[in-house]
Amino acid sequence: MTDPKSSDFIPVEDRIAIFDMDGTLCCDDLVRENGNMKKADAMREDCRKNGWTAVSMRDDCTTIYGDNIVRKTK
Repeated sequence: MTDPKSSDFIPVEDRIAIFDMDGTLCCDDLVRENGNMKKADAMREDCRKNGWTAVSMRDDCTTIYGDNIVRKTK
């Protein structure tokens, strides 16, 4: 993504950073993660009220990590 020679390269101006410290990352993926829908729904509502953009681990996961992400078990 950062290597200009890569087919996955994304110019700096088109990159998006996601920081979960403000609570905008929904842990709503019950397949690949230990999601919690009650907390995720409450977080989505907080984002809606504050004009923030929520990032869904369920819906946006492949956009962030690619198509080959799978849940690892112990």
